Amino acid sequence: MARFNYESKCAHPRKCVNLMRDFLQDACTLSYEDDDTEEEIVRKIKMRRGLVFQTFPYDTEVEYITIEYNFNELRRGDDGMARFNRNFFHLYPAARGFSSLTITLLHELGHHETLFDLPDNWDRVKEEQKLSKYFNNFDKMYQAYFNMKDEKLATQWAIDWLSDEDNRKRAKQFEKEFFRAWRGK
Repeated sequence: MARFNYESKCAHPRKCVNLMRDFLQDACTLSYEDDDTEEEIVRKIKMRRGLVFQTFPYDTEVEYITIEYNFNELRRGDDGMARFNRNFFHLYPAARGFSSLTITLLHELGHHETLFDLPDNWDRVKEEQKLSKYFNNFDKMYQAYFNMKDEKLATQWAIDWLSDEDNRKRAKQFEKEFFRAWRGK
């Protein structure tokens, strides 16, 4: 079965990518100190098409945060994912009323925002190896995955961000503009 290019379903892919980037840039609080001026500069968000929504918080680049996206991920009609979403919104009431796109984007930014909250001896590879026993059970694998320390911190950061009333308004405005551009209106 051929994999379809979901961006062809999007009326304005470039505009949608720019809206995602601008939304995350507005939410980003991470900065670095300029070597020459000693001024604090907020890190820039870069969006890059990838296989899934993901980021690389362990990347050594200081000036940028790269978030990968794939619009195909928004279209998957997976029963397991639907069950996961119902469970997620039950566990995190502050996320109710928002699209999974908004939660996903904030979660990916949350990896960067919470990176230094992880214990020094924490090992992502060892944590992922523990998931292998769940590969035959989607629900248990997803539950175990999102209970990993870094995933839990990233999700909690996203939920905390959405708990602020001004941020909720910004997220709703993002969704309105994003889905309008998606539909070509």
